[in-house]
Amino acid sequence: MEKLKSFYVPLISSIKGLWRRLDIRLSSILFAIIFAWFGTFLLSLHWVQKERLRRSVEIERERIQAKIESEMRVILGSLVLNHEEALDLTLKGLVQDLGLHSIELALKTGRSLRFDGGPSPRDGEPLNAEFPVREAGRDFGVLRVQKGIALLPYASGPIAYWIAALIAIQGLLFWIIRRFLRSQVIDPIRQLVSSSVSHGLNDVIPTTRTEEIEELNKLFLNLRQENETYHQQLIETEKRAVLGKIASQVSHDIRSPLAALEVLLPSITKLPEQERVLARLAINRIRDIAYLLLAKGKENEGTGLAPMSGLSVEWLPSLIEAIVTEKRVRYQAKVDIEIESRIESSAYGAFARINAKDFQRTLSNLVDNAVEAMPGKGRIEVSVACRAPGQVEVIVTDNGNGIPADVLEKLQTGIQVTHGKLDGHGLGFAVVREKTREWGADLAVQSTVGAGTEIKIILRLAEAPGWFLSTLDVTEIKRVAILDDDPSIHQVWNKRLADAGVELHHFSDPDGLRAWCGADGSLTASTLFLLDYEFIGSKITGIDVAMEMAIANRAVLVTSRFDESRIQEKCESAGIKLVPKPLAAHLSIQSCKKADSAVDFVLIDDDELIHLSWDLTAQRTGTRLMCHPSEESFQSAASEIPKDTPIYIDVNLAENVRGETVAKSLFEQGYKNLYLATGEMSEKLGDVPWVRAIVGKTPPFTDSSAGG
Repeated sequence: MEKLKSFYVPLISSIKGLWRRLDIRLSSILFAIIFAWFGTFLLSLHWVQKERLRRSVEIERERIQAKIESEMRVILGSLVLNHEEALDLTLKGLVQDLGLHSIELALKTGRSLRFDGGPSPRDGEPLNAEFPVREAGRDFGVLRVQKGIALLPYASGPIAYWIAALIAIQGLLFWIIRRFLRSQVIDPIRQLVSSSVSHGLNDVIPTTRTEEIEELNKLFLNLRQENETYHQQLIETEKRAVLGKIASQVSHDIRSPLAALEVLLPSITKLPEQERVLARLAINRIRDIAYLLLAKGKENEGTGLAPMSGLSVEWLPSLIEAIVTEKRVRYQAKVDIEIESRIESSAYGAFARINAKDFQRTLSNLVDNAVEAMPGKGRIEVSVACRAPGQVEVIVTDNGNGIPADVLEKLQTGIQVTHGKLDGHGLGFAVVREKTREWGADLAVQSTVGAGTEIKIILRLAEAPGWFLSTLDVTEIKRVAILDDDPSIHQVWNKRLADAGVELHHFSDPDGLRAWCGADGSLTASTLFLLDYEFIGSKITGIDVAMEMAIANRAVLVTSRFDESRIQEKCESAGIKLVPKPLAAHLSIQSCKKADSAVDFVLIDDDELIHLSWDLTAQRTGTRLMCHPSEESFQSAASEIPKDTPIYIDVNLAENVRGETVAKSLFEQGYKNLYLATGEMSEKLGDVPWVRAIVGKTPPFTDSSAGG
């Protein structure tokens, strides 16, 4: 209430001062009112005249447009037939019929025809208009017209009548104001001051048609509303305290069964690795939710517990893959919605200083918003790329309905707003903006109605930790021994190291590796060991194998549990490098055979099924194939691709990018062996001389003559 008194007391004093200032001679007030009346009258006349002129301009514009549209067929016919005389006569006729100041036909060829009419009036409104000249998608140019609309002089008769009427009513107005001024101004102010002082803010405030009194009314009403707001805030504070207690209790109830799950987690070694990874992710997310509830509960109760505010260097691709995997499981019932991730090769080693849990919650929020706003069938992609020095971009895109311009403007200015969600409250994006500011990141939103939305988080790159392996160097390696109980990982390494010029040896259990090394101890000296961390039915880990066999300095741990700090610390302490297994396909490999590893064919297509089909055919035929989803991905590996390599490009790429445009860009960079792989008819694509041929989607290396 002290805050209200600080407003209330000065306001009453101001009202008393206003009352004293109003005690002046009534004749001076009358003179000022009449003078204002007369000035307002003249301004009104001028406004009416300008409004008439504006309307005249609109009518004239419509008349010109209708006339030109009626003559447009003649103009187009003259241009198509190259009939100069008919075109000149048509343009001159438009100048005369419409009374134009000038008309100009600017053609796309650079040629221009101009005809001048009469001069524009000195006082008036200019009318400039442009009309496109096109037919059946063919653009000839633009037709520009100029005309001046005259400003009519004031009519002296109506003004004289109004002045006479004004003088006639002056006496009547004087009498009315003299009679009612006190009752309409002085008395209401006295009543306002008296009632406020006597009864406070809850008294009924007088209302009149006087502007000054209405302003005072508003001030008092604002004070009353502030009083009510203060009361509501007290109620909300009590509610938050109750919710805090409930959140703390729910957190406690969750953490009890969570502890039991964490005890059982180490005993699930007999499950396949994908199921073990999913179980760990689920338990970790439950732990995060419990902690968040506890933090919010303490915060609402006023204990000041900060909800996980510490920043650390985190590997972005792993966080993105984890959240996308979780979202696929959560929304698996929505079969028409695809949720995908894309890690560009430039961002494989992208680390940033963030709060990992907040970052995942932020991405989770953005993906949830995209799913909830999706009208039905659609695609959501979370990608990470390094496109500028010292920066990494995390991008969430969808092809939904998009965000209207007015809603987008509110989002960019920090206003809480919801769009496209049945039960949205507009808090999600506000939280995203708040978190990105905490990380020192930039946030950008682009959206097109009917096309989709792109939300980009731009973070600063951080230095990779010591345990992380950014490049697998096998230039001085003769053999690579792969120890993993997952057959699919062996296939990954077969493909990645096929052109590295090294021998590959595969083992599914530690005993097999020990036996191979024991038979000839000299093998370990020139061998690189790629070890999984855990094996089905065994308590021995990959780190244990490396330490036991004294191969830590030549071992790389390839595991899905790379994000566990305990494992990271063990690797760094033992000198073992670590590679995240889910993204081993993105690891950069350096070998002495790099010059001989040029690809035979390149495919640029955003369809993963096409990638899979071409990959299978390439493996069957022994063809070296490189697949890219976009031109940006291709450019990241362009230095390794000879200029004469056959490149097959899909016509319809992601984000409405056309394959013809990509092909032309590559042609200008020196790539001459370009093909468009599409199911469209070739005549629909127009003239594309930089493309050697337009072919179908069938892999060309099934035929030995393809690509020549």
